[in-house]
Parts: sequence; C-alpha cells; structure tokens
Amino acid sequence: AFKLGADINWDLLNYHFYNGFLFIHGRTISDSIATIQSYLTPYFEVIYYLLIMNLSPLMVNITIATIQSFGIFLVFVLSVMLLEKLELRIRIFCSFMISISVIFGPVFYSEIGGTMGDSLTAILIIASLILLIKFIDEAQKDTTNFRFAIIFLIFSASLNGIASAIKLTNAVYAVGSSISLALILLLINKINFRKKIIYLSIFVIGVLASFILAYFPIGYMLWENFKNPVFPYFNNIFHSPYASFSSVQDMRWFPKDIWGYIFMPFLFIFRQVPWQPDATKWIGMEIPFRTVLFAFLAILIPIYLFLELKRFFKYKKQIDFKILFLAFFFLFSYLVWLKIFCYYRYIAALEMLAPLLVFLMFYKIFNRFNKTYLFAIFVFGISLLSLPLHNWGRINPYPKYYFGVNKSTFTSYKSSLVILGDAPMGFLLPYFPEDDRFMGLPVGIPATQAFMNKYLSTLKDWNGNIYYLTINNPPNPSIATDLLRKYNLLLSYNDCSKIITNVFPVSICRLKKVEEVNEDMIKKLQMDYEKFLAEEAIKPFSTLLSSSQKFLSDGGDPSKLYPKDLEENGYLPKSFGYETGPAIDWTKNGGWIGQWNCGEVQCFGIGIVGSIDEVKPIIDKYKSQALQIFFPYPKLYNP
Repeated sequence: AFKLGADINWDLLNYHFYNGFLFIHGRTISDSIATIQSYLTPYFEVIYYLLIMNLSPLMVNITIATIQSFGIFLVFVLSVMLLEKLELRIRIFCSFMISISVIFGPVFYSEIGGTMGDSLTAILIIASLILLIKFIDEAQKDTTNFRFAIIFLIFSASLNGIASAIKLTNAVYAVGSSISLALILLLINKINFRKKIIYLSIFVIGVLASFILAYFPIGYMLWENFKNPVFPYFNNIFHSPYASFSSVQDMRWFPKDIWGYIFMPFLFIFRQVPWQPDATKWIGMEIPFRTVLFAFLAILIPIYLFLELKRFFKYKKQIDFKILFLAFFFLFSYLVWLKIFCYYRYIAALEMLAPLLVFLMFYKIFNRFNKTYLFAIFVFGISLLSLPLHNWGRINPYPKYYFGVNKSTFTSYKSSLVILGDAPMGFLLPYFPEDDRFMGLPVGIPATQAFMNKYLSTLKDWNGNIYYLTINNPPNPSIATDLLRKYNLLLSYNDCSKIITNVFPVSICRLKKVEEVNEDMIKKLQMDYEKFLAEEAIKPFSTLLSSSQKFLSDGGDPSKLYPKDLEENGYLPKSFGYETGPAIDWTKNGGWIGQWNCGEVQCFGIGIVGSIDEVKPIIDKYKSQALQIFFPYPKLYNP
C-alpha cells in the first residue's frame, strides 16, 4: 500500500467520494450529478468520504489495505478448513502459500489501499462461504446439532445479502451460493427431504431478508423519488417514468459470439492492453491484466466434477461435500457473471478463491500424489504469471491533502449553484461552501423528459450565482454553445479561474441566465472564446517579459538572467519552473529567458513555444517593443 501511493481511480474522482458526502448530508437526490452511478448504494462511499476528510492520504491507504488483508486471512482459514485431512505442518504451509497467492490477483493488487470496493465486499462473501462450509460439516454429522446448523445458515445468508446490498454486483454470489447449496443438500443422503427444504428456505429467505433490510434506506428513497428502488437499473421491470423502459448494461465487455463466452477464461491468459477510445469490445477490464488461474479451472473443474460424481453415483463412495460445494459455487457464480456482466472486476471474490480451488482440484484429481506441498508451490508460481501488475491511478509520493485542495480553496464561491461540466470531477464538490448547491448535465443515464423536468427544477428556480466547473481550460466552445442553446446559460470566458489539484487542473467559470437565445449571442460567444485564447496565449509571455524587466530595473546582474535566478528571487512565479544544465534558459512550461547578442547593444530575449496561431497575438502586441522577432526560430519573422 505504501509503495503504490494514494488511490485516485476514476470512480473515486467521479462519484465514490461525492456520493458519500451527499448521503451523510441527506442530499443524494437534491444534489445528484445525474449519472448512472449517482444512485448506487453509498455505504462504502460514506466510509471513504470520512477517511479522506479526516486522515492523511497515507493513513487512508493503510487503513483500507489493512481491512483488505483480512480477506487474505479468510482464504487462509478456508484453506485450513478444507485441507483437514493433511498433516498439520503441510496444511499450514499449503494454506499460507495459497493465501499469499491472492495478492497477485489483478483485481486484488490493483485495489490495495484503494476505493473500488470489490476486494472489500469479497471479505463478506468469503466469510459467508466459511459459514456455509461449517453448516455442511454440521449437517452431515450422524448427530447434527440443528440449532448450530441454523445459526451457520442465518449468518452466512446475512453476510451474502448485506454484500449484495452494499454492491449490487455481488448478487451473482448470492445466486451461486443458493444453487450450490441446493445441489449439495440433494446429494447428502443423511439429511431427510423435509430438512433439506427447511435449510434451503432459511438460506434463501435469509439472503433476501438481509438484502432488503440493508438496502431499504436507499431503495425506499429511490422508490419515493423515481418509482424504481434500483433506479435507473432494471427499468424494463419497474417501468419508472423517469428512465427509458430498458435494462442498463455495459455492452463493451460481452463477447461477440458463443466462442467468446466459451474461451473467455483462456483469453485471460494473454495480457489485455488498455482499451482504445475507438474500440467497441474489450476483454475483462480497462487496465492491462493477465491471469492463468481461470484457464486452469476451466479444465480442472469439469474433470473433478466428473470423477467425483462418478465416485458418488457409480461406486457409492463417500465424497468431500465441502470441496464439492466450493467447486459448485465457483462454477455457478462464474456462469451467472458471464450472463449478466462479463466485467472481470465483478468476480473479485472468485479471483481470491481461485488459487485455493486450483490447489484443491490438483489435490483431488491427483489424490495418490503424496507430495501435496508441491501443488501449493505450483499455484504460487502460476499466480506470479500475472506480473507485472497495474492499478487504477495513484499519486506517489503521498501529498499533504488528498486531492490537493481544501475548504479554503473555494470560499469565494459561497451561496452558489455549481454545475459540473465533465467527468470525473465530483471529488471537488465536498470542498465548496456548505450552502452551495450542485448539479450535473445528465449524460449516460437513460433519462426521460420527466426526469429532466424534475432534475432541472433546481436550475430553473435558482436566482443566485452560477458557476461551471470543467476540466477544459478554456471551456470547450461547443459545450459553451450547448449551455446557451439547451439551458439558456451564457458562459463568461473573461470570468474563469484556474484551480490546480493533485489530479489535474480545472477551470471554474461564471454562468449567467439569459431569457432568450439568438444567433448573435452565439456568434459573440465564439468571438469571446477566440479573444480568450489570445489573452491566455499572451499571459505566459507577458509574465516572462515583465519579470525580466523588473529584475533588470532593480539592478539585477544581466549575466544571471535565467528562470532559476528569477524564481529564486521572487520575480517569476514558481508555476513556471526551470530547467538546469544546457537548458538553463528554459522554463518547465516552454518559456525562454536569457541574454541576447544584439551587437554593441546589451539586450535580452524572451521566447515561448507555440504554433503561429498561438504566438501571433503575442507578436501583434509586443512587436513595437522588439528589436528582432524570430519565428519559427532561427528564422526572422516575416509576416
């Protein structure tokens, strides 16, 4: 965690941090930025928000990583439980190697100390499996303690339901657990049919009840406002008037044909490259990754199931139902995931269980091999094939403030409506004054006109200051035109401020409501944009020139007219930076300052890197003060 740096994944910047802020302050609906992620369960986001606002970036990372390490411990516990027939020394060694292998999973490693949440909720899933295996162990005893069996089932079901409520994608494990438990109960002859029905009913009802209880606060809020408890998802079922009657799915990850589904575990063997903006299909997830464990399991699980069920049905031999349950769970959870998502990050729990299951498959298939510890070493070895591992974006070294801003950064924007123009930018909004209001421009959400009317009522009724927050500096003219045409909001290019964050610089510009929009206003907006570009191009050159003139007029030594000396003596802002060595005349942002050979006259030169469109305004403004103008250097400028 310390080595990776502070997590700045796209989801954290877009909605994790901001959704936690909204939920704590009771503003999830009123100040939503209207994306498909805006209405997801915010329980983990609340924790992220509190951690980031109250701890240093390093402590945030260490705290989350410490919790994630409990998942490794649970895999160790599960391994010890399932390898009970091995000698204790061998069992401990194998369990240790298996649990350490978890670290090298592409999802687990990428999320160490991070806020994605997949490896965190996986802890609940693995804990649920441990309790289910304890139940199976108890249920097949000759003298079953019915009370203990029920307790194991209830707690297991509760963890499964809560995990699904926290992150809806975990529902694949609830389905996988239920199907697997049903099959195991059918196979255990010692349990009579009545108890089988009771056990399965308790588990399924327990999952549903715990999900409903845990999800109720957010589900009821969404139902009250949008008539869909999981808005905007599954609106093909709930038919909310605020979204199209369709199911929201990210189709980028689904294979094009049946062969893609069949061979997906084997596609994971090949390192996936970062997805391209013009692509329509990708494999697994957005960051490069590789894992061979799923390919091994695609081969080993069918072999194991065939041999084990043959032993049970044909030869009437006793089999290990606990290992069989885990194999069923992995298989059915994977198949449900394949049908619904095909996005690799959503099977983080299976990734964490994969080293254990690969070991168990070898252990059961090659049961006459007495050097079992070699299987554990082999599993560890093939887990290392995932190297090198990647992450979702980090800041290293750790900064003082997580995002490089604090409450004082935005004090001048009190009592304002802030409109978010781009993604991901939600991470900035909790630092604005408490009486500010926030909204986005709905994109990516299948909104109807009813939703837009309801959502834009805040803007319609607002009479105070309005600001537009954007990654682009200056704001994109086409977006400025859309703001004017669609929302009657006129962007003021000469009233924009640039704010530096640890992630990227942003601009905040004043917006003004207008009653009517005409073509003359749109033309003037384009002219203002071009004027703004010219002024922005001139600013760095003007600063270089004025700082040099001030240095010399104050009696500075012309031989020390370098960016480094100007900065160190307070003449040049530190934001310019400076180079050293042969490039000592250059600033970090493409500026040039130094003495210039003008013959008998002592003079100095100022330079800037740019195209003719960028430097033409500078030339027009300062040509009367120049002895010589070069463009492109070393040619003399010829207009």
